[in-house]
Amino acid sequence: MRHEPLESELCAYLEGWLSHAHAEQIEAHLRECPACQAKVAGWEQIADALRTLSQLPAPARRRIALPPPHTSPIEQRAIALIALFMLLLMGSWFSKTSLTHTPQEVAQWTPLPMVSRLTTETRQIAQTVWGYLTEEVR
Repeated sequence: MRHEPLESELCAYLEGWLSHAHAEQIEAHLRECPACQAKVAGWEQIADALRTLSQLPAPARRRIALPPPHTSPIEQRAIALIALFMLLLMGSWFSKTSLTHTPQEVAQWTPLPMVSRLTTETRQIAQTVWGYLTEEVR
């Protein structure tokens, strides 16, 4: 063994991770080396102090009061579906056309065929959104 074991070896010794033969070598070194004895003694004191900390009571948990949501879960889902639908529409526009259009071209645009597969309520919402979108582009 080297004159002084590595700190990682001393830590492994304290934790009991070393083989029996290696632990005996560390113990033999500790009997003869006051510097390593002091290191190990300091670490043992720290470990003992930390063990006593685990016996302290845990702090009380505090609940954070969150404001109630302004929309119901159904409304949130509807908004998410509309946003997704708008993203799909925008993606189809940009993939098929250039970025410059005349108002006459915009007036001739129609929603994707996917709109016809939607429920009546969702189709009405999608058509309303489509109307707003075409008005904004004009």
